Amino acid sequence: MSTTVINPPLSNLQVEKLKLFATDIHEENLKEVKSLVAHYLLEKARDKADEVWQAKGFTEESFERQITLSASFDQDDNKFVDCDFVANANFLVTDDKHYKILESVSFPTINILSLTEFSTLLETKNS
Repeated sequence: MSTTVINPPLSNLQVEKLKLFATDIHEENLKEVKSLVAHYLLEKARDKADEVWQAKGFTEESFERQITLSASFDQDDNKFVDCDFVANANFLVTDDKHYKILESVSFPTINILSLTEFSTLLETKNS
């Protein structure tokens, strides 16, 4: 049996898969391998999501509040609030009055700055 030499930029996983499957395998076996890899990666993603959830101190109650807030909020604006929340941003910059409802929510804290306030903040930082 000959030794196959693989050069970068392949990852170590790609190299191992190439070595393992140096010969053709039946299509059903290939589908099974793809399924196993997909399930493995899904579990890793779930584990990472759980780590982030715990690190940020999220609870089922805070999640329910976020869903309730989303339901009562202007649906076109949800994506911006969701991005702010997930990114743990310092503030969201807008002059849209729909965001006033966020002042009544204690968690998650989403700080709203008007365009004028943001401009002032930038000028102060650059001085």
